[in-house]
Amino acid sequence: MSRLLAVNWNSSLIRYVLGTAERDGVLRVVEAGERKTDSEESTDDVPISVADRVGSLVRELNATKATLLLCVNRGVVDSVTFPVPPATDAELPTIVRNMALRQLTGLSEDSVIDFVPYSSAEGVVGSVSAMALPVTEQQQIQDIIQSSGCSKVRAVVITQPLRVFARSKADDDPMATLVVSPGAESTHVLIVQNGLPRLSRTIRMGQAMRGYEAAEYITAELQRTLVSAGSQIEQDIEISDVVVVGSEIEAALLVDALNDQFPVEVRRVSSRSLLDGEAGDAAIGAYAPLIAALKEEAAGMRPAVDFANSKRPPRPVNQRNRALAIAAGIALLLAGGWYFVHSQFADIGAENARLRARVKELDELVTKTRSKRNLAKVLTAWEASRMSWLDELRDLTIRMPSSSELTVQQFS
Repeated sequence: MSRLLAVNWNSSLIRYVLGTAERDGVLRVVEAGERKTDSEESTDDVPISVADRVGSLVRELNATKATLLLCVNRGVVDSVTFPVPPATDAELPTIVRNMALRQLTGLSEDSVIDFVPYSSAEGVVGSVSAMALPVTEQQQIQDIIQSSGCSKVRAVVITQPLRVFARSKADDDPMATLVVSPGAESTHVLIVQNGLPRLSRTIRMGQAMRGYEAAEYITAELQRTLVSAGSQIEQDIEISDVVVVGSEIEAALLVDALNDQFPVEVRRVSSRSLLDGEAGDAAIGAYAPLIAALKEEAAGMRPAVDFANSKRPPRPVNQRNRALAIAAGIALLLAGGWYFVHSQFADIGAENARLRARVKELDELVTKTRSKRNLAKVLTAWEASRMSWLDELRDLTIRMPSSSELTVQQFS
């Protein structure tokens, strides 16, 4: 079980959701809430920075070992969509970076740029949506990462995790889903096609805008967004369904307004559908993007855009290091060969020494047993030539004539 902390901030408050990710992508909410970013806590007329406040929040929640998901507001992110020439995965980051630097103003060589690649039916990347952070926001992200003390951090665009609320479709299905997540201060909008974010924006809401007025305003802004979407992403987008994220009380008027204006299915989903257990304070629609970001991480989905871990070209190979590595490999190979040959000769020398000692032992044994072997030879020869005297005498007795005067004088 791993802990996840999603954080979003603006000029007035910090909103967070702390959750746990369990096996098979199960997500549970542990705590959710908001912290004001007013100047009441400032000391010596020095305001407390957002980085310090987020770091303090992380330590208060005992989440320094959790995965920190920084949800960056869509309004501070520069984006552009453009076609790219055919390229390998290793070449694409460099091509996108060079083209984005020409098309987005205010960027430098040190700017962090990430992108979403869009592939054709043949699997070839034909266009990308590049996103970049201004220098001030980029520095703020770095300060938050350093202040938090978390070792694993992601910096995502707050609208893009909303894609988890869209229905899964076939890879070759060109139809798109419009996801709308209304909140008190703003409404997040995302167009999802083939599981990838195609277009996103955040609609700012007036402080006094509520109920039917807010629903009509959001509907008008959505229509304007769809009209301009074709030119922004360089292709026509056909919406097959609309998803409104929020509780029944929050989304009822907006669902009715969208049903009147869009000739497609409009359905409501709750952020609780992503959770196992109660949502607590995170049940309201303002927390839906944060819960969606937690769900992406819990399910092992890579964020479409991650400014903390952006897609980068592979580091160029240092020719000097390559030569040193080759030389070290050759030296290691020679050393291994020498050790093997030396070991073989050492084994052969040890075996020869053992055999010489054995030969010496056998020579001494032959010398010591020489007299006994000669005696054995004599006895063997005598044994082979001896005769039975009793049998010979009996044979002579039978053969000699019977005479009392016969005498045997000599045997030969």
